[in-house]
Amino acid sequence: MITVQTKDGKHTATAKVTVKESVSPSPVPVENNNVEEPKDSGQYTEVKNENGSTQNGNHKLPDTATNHYNLIVIGLLLVLLSGIAFIVKRKSAMDE
Repeated sequence: MITVQTKDGKHTATAKVTVKESVSPSPVPVENNNVEEPKDSGQYTEVKNENGSTQNGNHKLPDTATNHYNLIVIGLLLVLLSGIAFIVKRKSAMDE
């Protein structure tokens, strides 16, 4: 009998297990879904077909990069610079 309980203790599951035959464990082959790691700089891929043959690896990957992070950095720099300019102007106005 196997009993499993959740971490919070609210739910419990119980199962009765009957072993009819003892079998020594054997390694399970891991399939890689016919995908190979990109070669060189990652710009070209090689794909295996279902029958095991490979396609021409000269298919260029699409350009999916965005410039959102660049815009975030530029925006933060502008906020920082305007904050510094505001503080400097306020201090110079107080000194007068």
